[in-house]
Amino acid sequence: MAFDIFRNILHYGCHFLVPVLFARLFWRQHWKAAAMIMIATMVMDADHLLADPVFDPDRCSVGFHPLHTVWAAIVYLILLLIPSWKVRAVAVGCLFHLFTDGMDCYMGSLKQGTEYAAVQALKNPPGAGFCAAEIIRTDFSVPGQRLPLPVN
Repeated sequence: MAFDIFRNILHYGCHFLVPVLFARLFWRQHWKAAAMIMIATMVMDADHLLADPVFDPDRCSVGFHPLHTVWAAIVYLILLLIPSWKVRAVAVGCLFHLFTDGMDCYMGSLKQGTEYAAVQALKNPPGAGFCAAEIIRTDFSVPGQRLPLPVN
C-alpha cells in the first residue's frame, strides 16, 4: 500500500512538477509558458482511449499505446532539431512523459516481481505497439471467424 502511494506520487509528480523545473532550467525567459506547454503534453495520454480496457494498472503504456512507442519517440527527438523554444518544449515534454511512464513500468515490475515482468512480456511484446490491423481484424470480421494478420 505504501509503495503504491509512493509510486503514484512519484509518477504524477514527474508529470506535473518536473516540467516546471525543466522550464526554469532551459527556458528562463519563458519558463511559465514552457512549463504549461510541457504539462499540456499530457494530452498524449488520449491514446489510452484506443485500448481495451482503457485503463489497466498492470499494463505498461510504453510500447503499447501509439504515442508511447519508439516511433513516436523518434518523432519527438526530431522535434528537438526545430529551432523554436515552443516546439522544443513540446519535444522535451513528450520525451520526459515517456521516461516517466517507463519509470512507472519499472516500479510496477518491482512491485509484482518476475511474474509481472513475464505477464508484461506476453501482453506487450517489444515493438508490438498499437496495431491498426488488429482493430480492423476484430471490429470488421465475421463473428466467430478471425482473419489472419498481415505479415511484414
